[in-house]
Amino acid sequence: MRGAVTAAPPAANALHDEMLATAVEEGLLTAEEAEAFRRVHAVLDEDGPMPEAAMHAEGGPGPEAMRSMGRARAAAAVADGRLCREDADAFTRIHDLLVERGLMAP
Repeated sequence: MRGAVTAAPPAANALHDEMLATAVEEGLLTAEEAEAFRRVHAVLDEDGPMPEAAMHAEGGPGPEAMRSMGRARAAAAVADGRLCREDADAFTRIHDLLVERGLMAP
């Protein structure tokens, strides 16, 4: 049913908060960029949370699979009007940076 919002599990939100705080502390992101990432992730979570357990499990997808997953979800949200292209592009850039720097575990 479209319109039902499924929030990310509290553990996933805590992981995001920790990861983004580290990125800000290390100067990789500004506080504004971290907040923008949270907002876009919340929109993407409307379709159900990203499979955090699979992403963080031993043998989970590698960085390329993570990048593809983030891009696909952002593109779908642009296509259906939930996100503007600028927000999706910023999310993708931040997502890729977090994966590349090892803050978002593949």
